Amino acid sequence: MACLMRSRRRDAEGPTAYGKRPTLARRQPIRPKSTRFCDNMPLHPCHILAMTPHLYTASIPVFQRYLRQLHALIDIAEALPADLGILHARIAPDMLPFTVQMEIAANFALRACYPLANRAVPPYGDFEPGFDGLRARFNHVANLLAELPPSDFFGAEQRQIEDQAGQAKLNLPGEMFLFQYALPNFFFHATAAYTLLRRAGAAIGKGDFDGFHVYAAAA
Repeated sequence: MACLMRSRRRDAEGPTAYGKRPTLARRQPIRPKSTRFCDNMPLHPCHILAMTPHLYTASIPVFQRYLRQLHALIDIAEALPADLGILHARIAPDMLPFTVQMEIAANFALRACYPLANRAVPPYGDFEPGFDGLRARFNHVANLLAELPPSDFFGAEQRQIEDQAGQAKLNLPGEMFLFQYALPNFFFHATAAYTLLRRAGAAIGKGDFDGFHVYAAAA
């Protein structure tokens, strides 16, 4: 038995059956120091979230995280060759360009969270076209989200929320509005922007999208 245990320990410490164990390396988005995204954005430890309203924990921290991830993608987009025209790139002729996909994703965070907090959606703001304008928009949205206290979300599940979905007028209870409409639409536009970067040749992966995944570096 002792010999078997030593053998297993050597196997665990040595090479795998497929050769040397891979070294994991996280892809690091290009992040110039001058464009840091809302360093004062509050973090939400689990013990704090456990005491907050259900739809607050399901909205504000989620939007804050993925707005931060999208903000990092702006730097990656700007680093692409200018002749690719990424700002105006479209997945298909009848789809919106990269810039608008990013703008709508950012604005959807406000369209979702402010009605849930029983507040009017604030102005989205006017920003110059281009990468700096996108950065300014994302910082603007992040600052507005940080102004919403958890207490405003009590009772949000029962609030009837109106929104315009294309040519359709919606009137949904808060929980359905967030989970079946607002969050899916936010991620639709975020994914469209990510897809355009991948198609343009940006060296990004799932970890750049969600900030969680880490994969072995390509050989």
